Amino acid sequence: LLGRLKTNFQLSELAKSPRFTEWLNLTAEFTIRSLQNWRYSMNSIQYLLQLWGRLVAAMPYMKTETPDTLRSSESLRAAVMRVIESYVTIMIDSVETVVMHPDIEHPLEDEGLFDQMDRFHTIARAQYPQVAQLLLTNFQQYLSQYEQVLSSTGVNPQLIEVIEGKLTWLTYMVAAIVGGFNANDPRRRDEDQKIDGTLSQAVFRLIEMLEFRAKSSGGAQLASDKLETGILYYFRMFKKVYLTEHFAGPGGLNAAAQPLLPPLAHVAPIRDKGAQEQQSPHKVFFEHLNMGDLQRVMNVVVEKLCSNIKFWRDDSDVLEATLDAFADLVSTYGSCKTLLSLETVQFLVQHHTGDFFPFLGYNTDNKHRTTFYHALSRLVFSSAEDLNNSFDEFVTPNLAILGQLSNTQDLRQPPVK
Repeated sequence: LLGRLKTNFQLSELAKSPRFTEWLNLTAEFTIRSLQNWRYSMNSIQYLLQLWGRLVAAMPYMKTETPDTLRSSESLRAAVMRVIESYVTIMIDSVETVVMHPDIEHPLEDEGLFDQMDRFHTIARAQYPQVAQLLLTNFQQYLSQYEQVLSSTGVNPQLIEVIEGKLTWLTYMVAAIVGGFNANDPRRRDEDQKIDGTLSQAVFRLIEMLEFRAKSSGGAQLASDKLETGILYYFRMFKKVYLTEHFAGPGGLNAAAQPLLPPLAHVAPIRDKGAQEQQSPHKVFFEHLNMGDLQRVMNVVVEKLCSNIKFWRDDSDVLEATLDAFADLVSTYGSCKTLLSLETVQFLVQHHTGDFFPFLGYNTDNKHRTTFYHALSRLVFSSAEDLNNSFDEFVTPNLAILGQLSNTQDLRQPPVK
């Protein structure tokens, strides 16, 4: 019913109502109470966020020529901020409840999660600097806790699960607002790119921790599958806007490599200031991401995908999401050309066997093998000039298997199958 109200009336018409501010406050209070009772209202949350998203989307067209309409606009912004703060805080806090009570359905497993993220982006952009600072503050807090927990011994596994759950929500939220705009959207400002870069820096800090933990333990200590899926969702949103042939980062593809990320304490706070300089959006973003050029960023992404392929072979959902992200990454010629210049990708091209990536082993009936080879073949065949003989290196493992088969007398033996 609330959603239909905005559908049937323009925001400017609603704002002329003498009780518009009262209605806003009551609707915000109703939304917040529904969020607080998320155990019983998960199916309704996306529709409430949809209402606020529609109100926010209409704000640029709302005339503020009179004192009354100006007050209505300010009241709407204040109500939106109350709703978004409550949503972020309540969803993060919900993790402790579901960890302590496993019988409760996890909000991160709700079918409407991605619909919520679509609405979240629209609402958050209304007060982006403030919302971004809220997300960044929480991200830094839980990254610091996560780092301390991972470096300690004898830590309660439930504590790790709680922290990872909270980081999962934050990763989804950052991904939603970073990937909310199209790459060429004229509404994107330099200030938005600065905030996107700073928030993304926190996500890549998290990725660095996950990679160190997984590799140092040989895959014995992995993060939760929900957190891994959240990281993959971020990659999809990140790629949609920034990992394209149109965005090459500061210094181009051949810029000197820089340290992966500065210490956590050096992550800059968000400041609500207008854009000071007119620069290309990609340059502003990569400068504040502080990881170097596009080639270095893509290398981090690919290394994470390779780690997932190697260590998550027994989890079909994470493996499928990883391979889908890999296929999306190689969907354009520009990205393929850049990827082929990376050592990690060259290793993947030359060593796509079960010895290095167990899910490719022939002792398993893995349905994801086709997706993997479809993406890898697209990557190799995109290089028409083939200056590095990528195709020859790509088929070498297969030729080795064919050579073994040609020297086998009885092809009916179980090892041959």
